[in-house]
Amino acid sequence: MKLDNNNRQKLKVFLISILFFFVLYRIESIGNALGSFMSIIAPFIIGFIIAFMVNLPLKFFEEKVFKKLIKNDKKKKLRIALSLIVSYLLIFFVIGLLLYLIIPQLANTAKGLKDSLPDFINMAIKKMEKYPILDSIREKAQQGIESYDWDKAFETARKYFVNGSAFSDIGNVISSIVTSFANVLIGLVFSIYVLLSKKKLKVQSERMLYSLFKENIADYLNHIASVINKAFSGYIKGQITNAGILGVICFIGMTIMGMKNALMISVIIGFTDLIPIIGPFLGGAIGAIFLFIDNPTHALIFVIYVIILQQLESNVTYPLIVGGELGIPSMWTIVAITIGGSIFGVFGMILFVPLSSVIYTLLGEFTKYRLKKKEVEIEQKY
Repeated sequence: MKLDNNNRQKLKVFLISILFFFVLYRIESIGNALGSFMSIIAPFIIGFIIAFMVNLPLKFFEEKVFKKLIKNDKKKKLRIALSLIVSYLLIFFVIGLLLYLIIPQLANTAKGLKDSLPDFINMAIKKMEKYPILDSIREKAQQGIESYDWDKAFETARKYFVNGSAFSDIGNVISSIVTSFANVLIGLVFSIYVLLSKKKLKVQSERMLYSLFKENIADYLNHIASVINKAFSGYIKGQITNAGILGVICFIGMTIMGMKNALMISVIIGFTDLIPIIGPFLGGAIGAIFLFIDNPTHALIFVIYVIILQQLESNVTYPLIVGGELGIPSMWTIVAITIGGSIFGVFGMILFVPLSSVIYTLLGEFTKYRLKKKEVEIEQKY
């Protein structure tokens, strides 16, 4: 018995309703199953993320460098292989350089903090002597400082970060480290295979797409994939460029003002700037803490300087670089960061910005298509 269109729609609504209530009823089991599935495919997700990021310098070296050096098309595979090797070496070099610059300075800063923090607190207590109203607070603070074992406190903090007190036993620590290392290693190897076979994978995915769907639907899905690739590639390029510029400007300003740990703090500012909106404030707070113990005046000047940098970034560099790559209004960026942050935290903030660009582009195309179909013209005035 064939169903008419009205009955088909009712049947679809009925089946979707059953599926929806089943998902709600078994939400915990489904969540656990999804968690287990995600842990299994985690290395491959990491591999795709690495491949996506490495593909940016890979395309540059392949098209702009080695294509000019190796003009023979018969040696195309050699161009790709060399571009791949240079791209990975470049990324490893940058990561290694950043760690080399940050870790020694971070260790020296921690040592300096341990040596100067008690003296700083004692100085603050003496300053309080000028204000009699604070006598009771000062006396309690002084008694607490005199009886406090700073060496023991720093040793406890060191053990916390080194041994990880969040874990009940060393076996869990080792297991977690080994699992994470294995996932990254497998993901790294998988990313190499993805990049070496990217054109073949593209052809295979398109063949499967057109075999499963009608041509017009497959064309549109292919277009969506293209929009997603463009948005995420543009976002990564824009964010890295913007963060690099901010870090360099911060380093130059701190060096001119004679502030300590300029390189380490500037790298932290650049790195945290990859987190939209809250990143610069987070990096500024960390930098201010490092500066405060040694020189409170420098810390205050640094906070003012970071606020100026943040305004410069928000009004000049970010709209010009990242906004130019994504082509979305600032309002959409704020909405995306708020929603993404509330669902997935910092990762959601980063992910939802290019995702909002995809939605904005596709909605714009759909709106234009519908207006054209209805033969309606609305003049855009901004």
